[in-house]
Amino acid sequence: MAVFSTFRLLAAGIAAAAALTSHVLPARELLTPAVAAYDELAPDLTEPEDTTLSEGAVTIPVPLPEEGSVTISQAAPNTPPAAHTPAVAPVTPAQAAASVKIPSGPLVTDSLFTDAYRAYRKGNLDELLRLQPQLTGHPLASYVDLWVLLLNAQANPKDQETVRQLDRFISTRQNDYVAERARADWARIAAKNDDARLFYRLYKKLEWNREEPDLVCSKARFDLKTGDRKKTAALAAARTTLRDTPLAADPACVRLRNDYLALRPKDAWPQLLVLLQQKRFQPARDIIARYSRQLPAARGTLLAVLNNPSKWYRNNKNRLARQKAAVLLFAGLRLAGTDPEAAARIASTAQKKLSQSRAALLWSRVAYESALDLEDNAPRWYRKAGRKPGSAPDTVGQSNILLWQARTALRTGNWHSVRRAVEELPASIRNTNDWLYWKARALEKTGQPRTARSLMQKVSRTNGFYGLLARDALKKSYYDAHDAGTPVPADAAVFGRFASDPSVLRALRFYELGLTMEGNREWNWALRKMDKAERLLFAGFAESLALTHRQINTSESTRTFVFEQQYPRPHREEIESAARNAGLEPEWIFGLIRQESRFLRVAESTVGARGLMQVMPRTARWVARQKALQNFEDGKLTDLATNLTIGCEYLRLVADAFSGSKPLATAAYNAGPSRAVSWRAKLDHRTEGAVFVETIPFNETRNYVKLVLANTMHYAFYYKKSNKTTLSDVLGDIDPKAEQPVFLP
Repeated sequence: MAVFSTFRLLAAGIAAAAALTSHVLPARELLTPAVAAYDELAPDLTEPEDTTLSEGAVTIPVPLPEEGSVTISQAAPNTPPAAHTPAVAPVTPAQAAASVKIPSGPLVTDSLFTDAYRAYRKGNLDELLRLQPQLTGHPLASYVDLWVLLLNAQANPKDQETVRQLDRFISTRQNDYVAERARADWARIAAKNDDARLFYRLYKKLEWNREEPDLVCSKARFDLKTGDRKKTAALAAARTTLRDTPLAADPACVRLRNDYLALRPKDAWPQLLVLLQQKRFQPARDIIARYSRQLPAARGTLLAVLNNPSKWYRNNKNRLARQKAAVLLFAGLRLAGTDPEAAARIASTAQKKLSQSRAALLWSRVAYESALDLEDNAPRWYRKAGRKPGSAPDTVGQSNILLWQARTALRTGNWHSVRRAVEELPASIRNTNDWLYWKARALEKTGQPRTARSLMQKVSRTNGFYGLLARDALKKSYYDAHDAGTPVPADAAVFGRFASDPSVLRALRFYELGLTMEGNREWNWALRKMDKAERLLFAGFAESLALTHRQINTSESTRTFVFEQQYPRPHREEIESAARNAGLEPEWIFGLIRQESRFLRVAESTVGARGLMQVMPRTARWVARQKALQNFEDGKLTDLATNLTIGCEYLRLVADAFSGSKPLATAAYNAGPSRAVSWRAKLDHRTEGAVFVETIPFNETRNYVKLVLANTMHYAFYYKKSNKTTLSDVLGDIDPKAEQPVFLP
């Protein structure tokens, strides 16, 4: 059997509307007139640091290593990885898979299933009912059955027959992911219809979806309806949920806020302050309209500040001292994200009028937003926020506020401040490799070399971005970083068990259909109860089917470093050829593709970036014109050779625009050249590349650059063996330059 036959649709490069995992990040546009609009798609700067793997609407609770958290073994310096002798005779994944029978190829009814999928997404029950009997026996028929039941429940939530059918559906599929999906989506319907009893019954049995923000908000809302004995705890939980949820504007969270304020109308003001920090302005308007009597300032004044803060400031900047304390607090929080300088003037005026905690809240927000803008005043404003910025009640995102205090200290090169700021971080962040590394650097700079070296040794035993930098600091070889990569013997019997797992079969069918997100959910459902040894074999099974994206993620979930499993080189000849034609190192392209698409050829992001190198059609058309590529059209972006040619040529142009700097070019590839230009322009002195990367304001881009460059070094050192360029060399220093357009030829 040809092991790739199951996925010949993928291999043919047929475009599919497949949403990718959070690892897939879009390449950005060139500096054309349309760039400004595109750059608005960049991540929300107020989002918390994210170390979980989110796939689609479901946060997949498969353990993944934090950056650089995989421990590696020690080997003799400057020697290649030692050979390992497995306990059994080694068998390649392909050899093991050869005896495994897997249903392959498209089915006649696949097109009908795709039609059913579209009908459900449109809420077309009649079309679903027409298609349902035709899909009996299809591997994914249970999904169609569920969709029919859910649409019935939406239309008739009190219909007892539908309730019985949904209960029966779940009870007969207890071991399947579709039962988990049924509980979660049915719980949403119950919440919408205020059916607390049904919601609780479904919610308590959820295995994966309990932390989805809308369900968390619904759970908190129903908890408010419990007896007086629990009311105080429920109110506190609701307040915390409303402050910390990333979906403050979600209907379920809006309902929670309304119910909370109905019980606690005096909290309208604190809730308004929270919404300002979350930049959720429409819910803020709703509170002003509904609870104007409970607010400490006039409705008209608050709306004037909220709707046009710049105009309000221009009209009132010379009479700030005459404004009420509440108005100053409100205006300062509103302006912090758009004009930190103005917000700071307001905060200085308000200092004597506000309570200590409210003044600290305002200065924390001003300092944080200024730090995100990479402004020089940020350190001074952090000092005004007090010893523990972000600790005042109703402050949103304390961890982020403290993180940016540390990053601000890094940018200024004040190592005493770096050390103090790192020590202020929550333990869960302070003890990550990122901040252990920077603490070690700070200790070394402030006269504690022995303690610094001990911390650096700890970080060097990991294989991420900071693990490699720690090795550079200790002048240790990278080769021993790969000595933990013991080959995993394939096992035909185990592969046979995987091939008969219903979740795996459903995942494979979804992949056949190009529905990657849905396939990932089923795959990870099968993965969830496997131990480390089984997961490594499961990764080998994915390798045997050329499912490189699952191979990498599954292997990483073991927290074990198996190099060739986690850093494969599919399409090697094509990638190396495209890279060399563009004058780029192939290792950089492998490292970038590993992060962009996990080598999935039909990858398509939610904003339309396509293929291995996740190129936007608009970018591709521009590059095609510049390079005189004949007969290019958007549909060709999933063609392997075309995608690689366009992506590599684009990266070449970007790299040239930034004088060959890999940190700047990699950041520009993700966030757009205009962003990289502006971040560089904010520097006031020649800055260490690692500091520049750590202080990139976008969470997505900062993590992206770290991962791509660490990937690049791993590919270079493992496969070349003799590569002498270190990550520190690649990062180099970043020279400040005036902000100016980057004109790419």
